[in-house]
Amino acid sequence: MNNIEQETICFQINLELGRFPGNHDYHVTYDPRCREIGVQLGELGGKWVPVDAEKFYSWLHNTPGLKWTDVVAMLVRKLRQTKQLNKQHNNGKDTHNH
Repeated sequence: MNNIEQETICFQINLELGRFPGNHDYHVTYDPRCREIGVQLGELGGKWVPVDAEKFYSWLHNTPGLKWTDVVAMLVRKLRQTKQLNKQHNNGKDTHNH
């Protein structure tokens, strides 16, 4: 995906997240440095969670009966997976002194 496509899907994800009732604290961003789209939720302390934008959008758009708690739970799982992958990747390495 090029930058315009990434920004477009960020906008679409924002629209999908905005359809949930209630006042939720969220932000969707595209970071061109790492070519990832991330979602930040207030419920997760504002932590940036990288997502596969197309899959995440499809899940939001096509899952009937989806609730905000489902979105939070899915991003919590994704955050744990990301932390676990980072931990495995950095296992045994001093990541503070590069």
